[in-house]
Amino acid sequence: MIDGNLAVQPQVISTVINYPAVNPLTAKGWIKDYTFEELRRMADDARRIVALSLDIFTEESYTRLYELDKVEASIDLQKTELISHHVDRLMEGTCEPFAGITFTNVVTELERIGDHAENIAYALSDQDPS
Repeated sequence: MIDGNLAVQPQVISTVINYPAVNPLTAKGWIKDYTFEELRRMADDARRIVALSLDIFTEESYTRLYELDKVEASIDLQKTELISHHVDRLMEGTCEPFAGITFTNVVTELERIGDHAENIAYALSDQDPS
């Protein structure tokens, strides 16, 4: 179980985004394998939107904004789904509450990464993010 110290969150986010071969979060029982896979998919999209955003921004290639919007919508949907799955696990008693705090914060931070990446991509365009 993760203790109440939220300072561990940057390490958790880094672990999710970089996903090492041996996952210390699941190895220590903090996060279940299937939960980590959900986070991993969301982290993949967060990484993808950052790369896409930087490409759009640096190349001023605004024709790719539609592609970026689709990734951002996917990230937003994943946030809703992952939080819902988390609530289900809490109700079933299969999730440690302190681990859940970190989980929901990581999900929220990954979604914020998507929001910031979208803002960067749209910064020089004449369009507003949808």
